[in-house]
Parts: sequence; structure tokens; C-alpha cells
Amino acid sequence: METPATMSASFQTTFPTTAVMDPIYDFNLNVVITVTIFLLGSVILVLNTFLCFYYYKKNAIVYEKLFFLLSAVDATTGLAALLQSATFIGILTNTKAFVSVVLTVTYVISAVSFHVSVFYNVLLAVCRTVVLSCPFFKFKLRILYCISAFYPVVMVMLAVYEVNSVYINYHSLIDKIMFLIISPLCGSELIHNYYPDFNDLGYYLLLLGIPFVLPSLICLVCCICATIYLMRATKRDSARKKYRMKSSKTGENLRRRRKTNSRATVTILQLSTAFFICNTLYFTTEFTLQAWNPGHIPHEMYLVYVAANVLPFLNSLINPVILINRGTHLQKYIKRHLEMFSNSFSF
Repeated sequence: METPATMSASFQTTFPTTAVMDPIYDFNLNVVITVTIFLLGSVILVLNTFLCFYYYKKNAIVYEKLFFLLSAVDATTGLAALLQSATFIGILTNTKAFVSVVLTVTYVISAVSFHVSVFYNVLLAVCRTVVLSCPFFKFKLRILYCISAFYPVVMVMLAVYEVNSVYINYHSLIDKIMFLIISPLCGSELIHNYYPDFNDLGYYLLLLGIPFVLPSLICLVCCICATIYLMRATKRDSARKKYRMKSSKTGENLRRRRKTNSRATVTILQLSTAFFICNTLYFTTEFTLQAWNPGHIPHEMYLVYVAANVLPFLNSLINPVILINRGTHLQKYIKRHLEMFSNSFSF
């Protein structure tokens, strides 16, 4: 099984340079990645912070509570992007002490936010599918809150264990960067410590299959169910237009409720589709590079980084864009606060 030490050794022989940070050094690529990740992180953090404040005050129904949780973890992902850009700045300036200090915090926040974001996306899709399948089913909010809190706590504990194992087993700064930043897979050191003879196929199935492939399959099934529901709802509404009863308060409320449910379903369908695309691209690229590992792709290490980090960042950027585009009241909320912000600087 390939370890971060062997990966860094292969990269060093493939891309020999004279930089102190060999082989994590290509000045032009580092500058591009640093600026890109910093801009991505800033936008992600600002947008999702707006959404957190909005849904925190408004979360009256189940899916709005889940929107709040998803926005909160996406905001944390934005913070992870900013910390990663700070790490690359440390690499650019050859500040080893700064990089060593920021690595731990960066890895914990990145690994936890990536995995928890996947979990909340799946939870949102599954909850909506359950509501569509069983309209009279009511979620027990305490159970939902316990489930939502349990997984992040487990991931924090696992991430802390991983960091501790890396600092014990690997003393080279390059090895730590390879493990904690380039490809922050949570659980690899746990498997390596307790099952050192684990075969590569099982290793990657556990690291990528359970936390990433399985959620994508679940979201795909939920998307299919939501699409079928929307198609049936459209046909049902078209049939009812032909035999519409006289306007009444009850009928109007029923039509408004159906419109709201359909709109919420479309929003969650778009979120699940975006998650499925980004997550599928992530684990297919990651699995191909980690399992195949040809060692002769130009700048392979940066491609691994883009697959393992930038794709989750893009998903955290797409989510708030979808929610803002689909939420009429949310658009008014943001517009009102932007006007207040601009008026505060006007004389």
C-alpha cells in the first residue's frame, strides 16, 4: 500500500527542482492555486454566511433546517480554502515554521468539512425523498439533530487521530504536506496502523467507496425519485386545470402548498445533482490517480490536489448560488442587506 512517504519520493524523482520545498514547488502553479483558492474561499465564506443568518432566523420546516446545516458546513469549507491558500503562501515564501503550525488546523477543518458536507447533502436528499414517498410522515427533530451532530463529532475525532498519527509516523515536512493538504483522505492512517497488510483494493474502497461513492449512488436514486414525482405532479396539475373547481380559500391554499412543495423539490433536486456531479468527478479522479499512479503525468501532484480539494470547493460554491437563485425571499433578504451596507458608506 502506497504511503505519503513513497508518494513524495516518487514525486521528487519525477520533478527534480532546486527549491527547498521539493517536490511541492512549482512557483507559477503555486501562485495560480494560491490566488484561485483564496478567491474561492472568500466567495464561499461570504455567500454561505449570508445563508446561515437567513436560515437561522427562518428555519421553520425540516428542509430549511437542513439548508442551514448545509450552509454552515459550506462556510466552514470556505474557511478551509482560505487556510489552504495560507499554507501555499507559506510554501511560496519557504516559511517552514508557519506551514508546520497551520497544517494541523487546515487538515482537521478540510477533512471534517468535506466529509460532513457529503453527509448533509445525502441527508437532505433522503429526507426530501421520504417526504415525497410518505406525505404524512413527520420527522422527529430531536433524532434529526442527534444524527446531524453525531457524524461531525466522529469525523473531528478521526481527523485528530489522523493528524497525530502523521506527526508520529512521518517526520518530513513534505510527507506531512502530501498527506494533510494534497489529498486529505480521512481514515488512511487508521487503516494503515491497525491493518498494515490490507490490500490496495480494499483500502481504496473503504477510503473512497463508503464516504463518497455510496453517497453519490444514494443521491442518484433520490434524484430519480424526485424527477418521477415532479413529472407526475405536472401531469396531475395539467389534468386538474381542465376540471378546476370554483375558486375557494381551501382550493387556493392547496394549490399554493403544492406549488411550494414542487419548488422545494426542484431546489433539492438541483442541489443533489450538483453534489452528484462534483462528488463523482472527485472520487473517480482520486481513485484513478491513487490506484493507478503512473508517476509520469506532468504535475500529477497538483492534479491530485485539484481533484481532492477544488471539486469540493466548487460544490460549496454552487450550493449557495442554487439556493439564492431559487429563493425569492432570500434574494430580497440579500438585496436589503446589501442596500443597508451601501447606504452605511454613503454621505
